[in-house]
Formats: sequence, structure tokens, C-alpha cells
Amino acid sequence: MKTVFIAGVKSHGPGDHEYEQDLRLLAECLRTSPDVARCETQVCLYGWPEDPATLDTADAIVIHCDGSDHREADHPLLVGDRLETLRRQARRGAGLVLLHYSTFVPASRGASDLLDWVGGFFDYETGGPPNGWRSAIDWADAQVKIASPEHEISRGVESFSLKDEFYHHMRFLEPDPRRIPILQIDLPGAPGNPETVAWAVEREDGGRGFVFTGGHSHANLQMESLRRTLLNAIVWTARGAVPAGGVRSTVRADQDAIRTLILTGYEAPAHDWQADTEALKIVLGDDARVRITVWEDPERLATEDLGAFDVVVQNYCNWDRPSLSGEGRSRLLEFVREGGGLAIVHFANGAWSDWPEYFGGLARRVWIDDKSSHDAYGSFRVRIVDPDHRLTAGLQDFDTVDELYCNQQGELPVDPLLTARSVITGRDEPMAFVYPEGRGRIFQTLLGHDAQAIRTPAHAELIRRAVAWTANREIHPQLAPDAG
Repeated sequence: MKTVFIAGVKSHGPGDHEYEQDLRLLAECLRTSPDVARCETQVCLYGWPEDPATLDTADAIVIHCDGSDHREADHPLLVGDRLETLRRQARRGAGLVLLHYSTFVPASRGASDLLDWVGGFFDYETGGPPNGWRSAIDWADAQVKIASPEHEISRGVESFSLKDEFYHHMRFLEPDPRRIPILQIDLPGAPGNPETVAWAVEREDGGRGFVFTGGHSHANLQMESLRRTLLNAIVWTARGAVPAGGVRSTVRADQDAIRTLILTGYEAPAHDWQADTEALKIVLGDDARVRITVWEDPERLATEDLGAFDVVVQNYCNWDRPSLSGEGRSRLLEFVREGGGLAIVHFANGAWSDWPEYFGGLARRVWIDDKSSHDAYGSFRVRIVDPDHRLTAGLQDFDTVDELYCNQQGELPVDPLLTARSVITGRDEPMAFVYPEGRGRIFQTLLGHDAQAIRTPAHAELIRRAVAWTANREIHPQLAPDAG
């Protein structure tokens, strides 16, 4: 069973509309549940997969994003040809789950699709006063009732209390015998007139849909009853087997953390690893999600569980020490190829030169004696050459005091994010770039000779963003836009 989770761009304050955090939590709970076998999950950020072809093999697609009541472009499904892409997935029978704000679509575009796929949507266009909407929103501390206890989605779920922003009086396809109410609430002042806030639909083509109109507050997913309902719904929508007691799950204590390992521990000539590591800890610490562990012995790669981390930051070069063992090599390579992040800083591009999968592979530009060099340590200008990439968006050219590496070697292609003009070569040399390896992401910066260079504001911002990006997490910019 494969589920693709599509998280929109966050638009509210902390704790609310946490699209990425909500979907990452649900994906992790689903992946680790003892009740769901052979489960593949993929969380896509910024409202759409980088490679839409991943949807072609999805059994269910879960969407949690902004709606279109302010601008159509706010709803990621209404951008370009994405709606047609989703139509194609529906035609082949893929399931669809919509949460909260993603139910807002205009009547002229998307509404007929949602009526077909999931049986309803939030109608913000055809109502009268006071708000001009047909559908409605109410904050309520409500008792949530199980409307259809015999349905598979209701397995293991009992009535529960929930304080949330509920959408109700939704626009439904009428009549629609396919639509089965799952959760209902009584709003204050309207007892005995239950509003449906979650429902399920099974289409004639075999595809399934589910909607939950709550989901405003991330904290609510700590509630097992709500979490179980949503997990049951995802499994059901993917045409999986919902167990008799529902899908059990646990929430990891560090669920929202970016678990970061700094690999370091040896002072190759003119590189103070201790000062550099402290600088990296300070730079990364400005992102509250980052949790840092430091290993001063790279051979721990051979014996300890890299699954405890999301990203490895390599601030290590073995220089005249022994290379990494075979077991350490295979574990690091597997970590990256299975989706782990890797950030390679400055002189780490000279590590493990007898390991082809790293030297010129994981590190695509490497230092080779008698071929590579660097300008004299000093001040130079760094230029942003890919301003449209998420790692460099809003950054401007900046000055730094560093070593400008030049003539770095490697056959695999790189598309520079940054360049700097070398005195030695007279060329614009690539200073930072990103690339994939299997399912993983790699960031390499050739800047960062010392703590000052690491902490240069624009470079620090780039490193901080890169750790989030390689972990496949939403980037939270810390530096003011257009700063350099």
C-alpha cells in the first residue's frame, strides 16, 4: 500500500495549519503501525510532488493545504494542470483524502471534481449574509459522535471531545447514496441537529474518498481517537485492510525534530574541527526543529543506528588517518540512498579518497592533490547564480572571508547555487550545489574553512536551509528576505 501525502505551504501561526507536521505525523504513524503491512509513505512539501509521476503508483493521496477563497492560486490543486493530473489518478481508482482548508474550491473550477471524488466541498461563493458563504465555520469544543459505527473507518473509535475549527453545512452532491457520515457534532445552540464533519464515499469506479473538515490545530493529533479515525480512513481509502480494532499508532516524542548528526573529530591541517563544530551547532540551533548529536569517531557509522537521524552533516576529513571501514561505508551509503540527508562541508570533500562511492560520488566535487587548489585565505565575493532555488530564495550576493576552493575534481554534473571568481584560475568556481543519490538528497558547500566563514550570515542561512531541505522538511528562513 502506497500513500502520498501532499502538504501545502504553511500560512498560519505556530501550531495552526501545520500541514507538513500533520502529514508527517500521520505518515510516520501509518508506516510504524503494527497493524499495517507493506506500507510505503511519501510526504511531499509545498503543495505538490517534485516528481508528479510518484502519484501514478499511489493507492491513496492525502491533501492538507490552503484553500482558494482568497486567490485560486493559493490552492495548489488549481495551479497549472495539477487538477487534470489528479483527475487521471481518480480515473485509475486512486483514493483521495482531503483535510480541513483543502476543501475550499470555487464552483467554477474543482467543485464538480470534489463532488465526484469525495462527495462535497466548502462552498464560499453561493450563500447570503452575514458572510456571503453557503458553508460555515465554527470554533467549538464539541463531543464528536461516531455516526456510522459499523463502517470500517469507525473501527476502534469511540465518541470523543475535540476543540477545533469545524467546517459544516458543506456543499454536498444531493442525493448521494454513496456518502456515509463518519463523524458528527452538535454545535452550540443547535442540539439535536448534528453536523457532519467527516464522511466517506465509494465511487462507482471503485475509488474511495474521505473528508475531515477539522484539522486546524496540530496538537489535536495527539488524541488517539482522532488519529485512529484518520489512519483508518487513509487505509480504507487506499483499499487496504482496516483491522478489527482500528489502526494503532504512537507519536514519537521528537516527531517534529530534524535529527541531525554532525560527523567530525579530526583536525586535518589548518582546520579547527572543534571551533567549526561549535559554529555549526550555533548556526543550526537557530532552527528550533534541529536536534544535534556529535560523533567524533566516524567508525560509529559501522556500529550504530543511522535510522535515529534525518541528516548527517560531515565536517570530517580523514587526511592521514585510516579510511572508513567497509561496514561504515555500506551503512552511510544505504542511509542516503534510502532517503537520508547528507551535507558535506568544505574540507570533507577530501575524505575517504579510496572509496569511489564517496570520493566523486556522494561528494561530487573532491580535492585531489596536484590538481586542486585554493586561493589565499581572504575576502572575496560570493554570487547567487540560482536565485529561484528554495535554498537561495531571497538571498543576495555576499562577501565572506574564507578559502576559495578551485579546480575541484569530479565527473558527475553539478548545478551551482553559488559561485566565486578564483584568482588562481580566473574562473567562476562552484561554491555550493545540491543533487540526489537514490531517494536521498545531498548538499555540498566548498565554503566553511573556519568558524567565521561558517557563521557568515548568508552562508549560515544556506547551511541551515540545506539541513532542512536534505531532511525533506519545509524550509523556515531565518535571514531577512533580500539579505546577503
